Amino acid sequence: MRRMNTSVGNLARSLAVVLGLHLSGACVDGAQFDDKLSEATDALRRMGEAPEAVRSAHYHVLYVGRKEFADERKRVLEKVRKNFLGFMRRMHLKINTKHEKLLVIVVDTQSQMQRFHEEVSPDDPPIPSWAAGYYSPEHNWAVFYNQRKGQNVAETEEWLNRMATKLVNARGGPDTRLYINTPTGWVKRSKRQIGQDMTAKWKEVIGAVNEFNTALTQHEGVHQLAFNVGVQQRGARYPFWLSEGLACQFEVPAAKKGRRRMGAARVNGLRLAKFRESQATGKVLGLHKFLALDLEDSVDSVEAAYAEAWATFAFFFKRYPKELSAYVTHLAQRKPAAEGEEIDEVAAFGKFFDKPILDLQEQMKAHIERLK
Repeated sequence: MRRMNTSVGNLARSLAVVLGLHLSGACVDGAQFDDKLSEATDALRRMGEAPEAVRSAHYHVLYVGRKEFADERKRVLEKVRKNFLGFMRRMHLKINTKHEKLLVIVVDTQSQMQRFHEEVSPDDPPIPSWAAGYYSPEHNWAVFYNQRKGQNVAETEEWLNRMATKLVNARGGPDTRLYINTPTGWVKRSKRQIGQDMTAKWKEVIGAVNEFNTALTQHEGVHQLAFNVGVQQRGARYPFWLSEGLACQFEVPAAKKGRRRMGAARVNGLRLAKFRESQATGKVLGLHKFLALDLEDSVDSVEAAYAEAWATFAFFFKRYPKELSAYVTHLAQRKPAAEGEEIDEVAAFGKFFDKPILDLQEQMKAHIERLK
């Protein structure tokens, strides 16, 4: 996650650009839910935590921190599951809706998430600093932390508290005008106006945090669902654009009153804006390179890669739904690759999309230009 500068208004943009990830790696076949729950619980206790749990029909949320936050994750997960299964049916994919209960671990801070990962996977690389959460096929659990406890929010809260202290200590009544430094320069405002502005900014910050926490839960929830209902197989490798593009379809926050609350077919405005920015700065990889991108491959910009994954999946879902359905159905049967085995993802893709990639690239560009 990018560090926040002194402008509180930048927080919403900072929170919105990075979510979680799907870790690659082989899975442990036959691991029962109780065994996984015990492993996660023991790891948290070794960290000095006392985890508790909330449960729903399809989820077991093991949490550290506030119960209210865990309850909200449980509610969002059940909602995204319903939406995800409906989306799979819309794609005409055969799915298994009778999966075992899904385990989700929620902690307070990024450092707790990192420590938990180290406890359960000591030989694996650390979680990237930009990641707000992750899904582990090896353990079949999703892990993320509360952005309310993130460094950006803490810095913003500290800054606002300092401003509040200065206001209290400043001489004069509510109408006394003071000079304050804002992102657009120095301005002269009354103490009352400054207080109102600070309150509005804090509401903006909390709104951005809540929106991001929801999007993160939906994103990681989709990764976990895809590997439990038969859309993807744990231990198998999949192209980056498919795994992350699918999850990014579900990041769209709750809609306003009178519209659908959540829908994968809706435009993801944040990813769209980043993709267009990447186009303008020449950071788009293009279909030929992007179709072959693996989850373990390095990229110049994580934000740009996730935005391109969203745009790619959204384009094929809209313009080539039958081909996409057949392609995903084929990939659902993929077995774990042998060590060192290379997969020609472009060739696998070409078996279901018979148009030249350059033609598809131009169609995708035109499609994205029309989106609002």
